Amino acid sequence: MKKLTLIQTLLIGSTLLLSANQTADVAYKTNFYKAVNQEWLNTHKIAEDKSSTSTFVNIDAIFIKNAKALISSLIKKENKSADEQRLVDYYSSLIDTKAQNAKGVAPLKPILSRIDKVTSHEALAKLMTDMTHDGFVVPYAIGAMVDNDDATKYIMGVSQNGLGLQPKFYDDNSSTAVKKREHYLSYMRETLTLAKFKDVNKTVSEAMSVETLLAKNSYTVVQMQDIQLTHNSSDFTKLCQMLSHFDISGLFDKMGYPKDRKININTPKYLEALNQLFVDIPVERWKQYLKAKVVLTYSGILGEDFIQAAQHYSIKEGLATKLEPLDVRAIRGTSSSLGYLFGKVYIEKYFTDTIKAKVQKILESIIAEYKIAITDTTRFGDKTKKAALLKIEKMTFNIAYPTKWHDYSSYKTKKDDLFFNTKELIKYGQRKEIQKLKKGIVDKEEWDGLPPQEINAFYNPLSNKFILLAGILHAPIFDINNSDAANYGGIGMVIGHEIGHAFDKTGAQFDENGNMNNWWTKDDLKRFDKLNDTLIAQANNYEVVPGVHANGKLEVGEIQADLSGIEISLRAYLRTLGGDEATQMAGMRDFFVQFAKTWKSKSKPKLLEMLNDADGHPVAEYRINGTLKNLDAFYKAYDIKKGDAMYRAPEDRVKIW
Repeated sequence: MKKLTLIQTLLIGSTLLLSANQTADVAYKTNFYKAVNQEWLNTHKIAEDKSSTSTFVNIDAIFIKNAKALISSLIKKENKSADEQRLVDYYSSLIDTKAQNAKGVAPLKPILSRIDKVTSHEALAKLMTDMTHDGFVVPYAIGAMVDNDDATKYIMGVSQNGLGLQPKFYDDNSSTAVKKREHYLSYMRETLTLAKFKDVNKTVSEAMSVETLLAKNSYTVVQMQDIQLTHNSSDFTKLCQMLSHFDISGLFDKMGYPKDRKININTPKYLEALNQLFVDIPVERWKQYLKAKVVLTYSGILGEDFIQAAQHYSIKEGLATKLEPLDVRAIRGTSSSLGYLFGKVYIEKYFTDTIKAKVQKILESIIAEYKIAITDTTRFGDKTKKAALLKIEKMTFNIAYPTKWHDYSSYKTKKDDLFFNTKELIKYGQRKEIQKLKKGIVDKEEWDGLPPQEINAFYNPLSNKFILLAGILHAPIFDINNSDAANYGGIGMVIGHEIGHAFDKTGAQFDENGNMNNWWTKDDLKRFDKLNDTLIAQANNYEVVPGVHANGKLEVGEIQADLSGIEISLRAYLRTLGGDEATQMAGMRDFFVQFAKTWKSKSKPKLLEMLNDADGHPVAEYRINGTLKNLDAFYKAYDIKKGDAMYRAPEDRVKIW
């Protein structure tokens, strides 16, 4: 006889322990998310300079407050370190709008002039090589990436690039797509008018015609998530053949890329089509496209008028109606551009390892619970279980901040020249990339991606690593003084969610070393695909805004991770509890309430529509209600019965573990 899990043992005979108050609480049975967060939803308004308000926006406000104080203290500090001076210089150049206004589009005139002088496709190809080197947008992207087949090595990656909208919006005749194009075209016209282009309408029309042709052959957001579709091993010779009309050899020479390195072609069909489009599209039309891209890409550093044009675009798109204060925008720009440099100084001032130690204990209990769940599950056969246990044994975990920081010593800055600082930052990034490629070996200690001050957490399948950033370790997600119920319902669920990605459909394609190697049996994967199909169907029934249904196919990975995270975190929490069954049931209810509080959010409808097309995460209400409807423990905790809106028939519920 199979042994009962801790939750199953707890739930047997526990229904009578519910108080009359809780069983009578119709609101919890109707819409749990709204019942828990109703007061907050009624009283909190979206600020004019925001498109949403949420737990994460509240935590972000803490970051901004701290970062302002940090920058202020650095500006006043007499004997700054070289890195502190770089931060002050970059921030000062961002906040100096007078200097930006005075220069306007002038820093871009050399490249715009070069584009104007091109008269042949051959010259155009060489120009695109130079533009890639100088950090300008061209219709392809190339750079270093970790090898899917050997996660210890860096290789080259080549992909699609150069669109201002998602591919789906260029030839769709729906009212949403038509408005998207109208707003984008209006933004281009306003921006290029500010840049004093001679024939703005011609440039906009021809640039849009190029983008439309590129979009027709571009991979969709869902396709770009398909590991198998985007995994296409190649080499320098084959890339040169695929892009025969481009200056690939010259590009590798100019960038310093090694020609003997393996290359992954992320979007082969796009690149094949691009090679033909390059010669089919007249040179003059390409020139208009490139000039528009130059200005649009750098518009954020060309002065206040250009920033206002972007804001007008945002308003038309139904997003924030007002710009954030200049100092806040400068803080964000500094933290974003100099991520690990800013992060190191920020962490030293505002983070304590007491927090790290508490989170470590929660993490360890969740890892232990995953091992139990993997051992007990009937979803995996013995072969897959063995591989899954090996994967979690070899998984590495980073809490709060890296042990090895990026070296910015080669990065040059000027206090009064934002364009200089931006160009030097591009050079700095390119130098780091070349160093990676020349060394060839991935440094497991150095973080890539999001810096520690960001409010996030993530799992990287290529390194089999879970990273929990310091920025997310604030109430209500985590508070060292919170109850265990609150911390497991908050940060515990986040940890369980991210580790869960190691055992989802994407995680199934990467082994314990981070190599692309499917470690599931065909039967196990087939069962999991069926499970995910059910989750997709559940999501597709939910209306994000009236008339717009959730994008289940895009969101299924995150929906599955939410369910996995809540299951494992709840089990880990209940295992910490002593006392009688009534104590445990009360703790479980507190856990669920905290889960709902953590993800509370209010967003403008247009933002929800936008995210529904591009972001794999479900909206807050569905993230709570959709997850809990699948969880048997939730039904017992609140005595959910058939006829209640939060009810889903047992045979329709999805269980991950």
